[in-house]
Amino acid sequence: YTNGDVLDLRAEGSFLWGASQDEMHEPLRRIPPAQLDLQARFQREAVGRFRGRVWLVAPQRRLSGGDRRDTRIPALGSDGFIRLDAGFSQRLGRRSRVRMDLENLLDVRYRLHGSGLDGTGRSFTIGVNVSLGA
Repeated sequence: YTNGDVLDLRAEGSFLWGASQDEMHEPLRRIPPAQLDLQARFQREAVGRFRGRVWLVAPQRRLSGGDRRDTRIPALGSDGFIRLDAGFSQRLGRRSRVRMDLENLLDVRYRLHGSGLDGTGRSFTIGVNVSLGA
């Protein structure tokens, strides 16, 4: 890339395994499922910044006794999901930038394990950032 173009790639993941210390070795409560968060950003000063995100969350089927009694957690555990996001921002002047974001492009219905709340559906936001400093 030339003329100040920047490509930034990021990958973050997590996997947790927890079990009780007693003879049953039951899973701990509300252990989150494995997750992978992939992000890319491309910046071309003359055009703007483009962002993309893929959030992959595996199903969580390892449930503790407390999880099985918790009404916020489905009887068979939480389903996995894939959420896609995209965004664009453009400089408006020396101290301001307009930003547009599309979240959950495929309008996937999902719930974070143990939260009891559904994630947001497809959404669009627009905003302006203004820097007041020197």
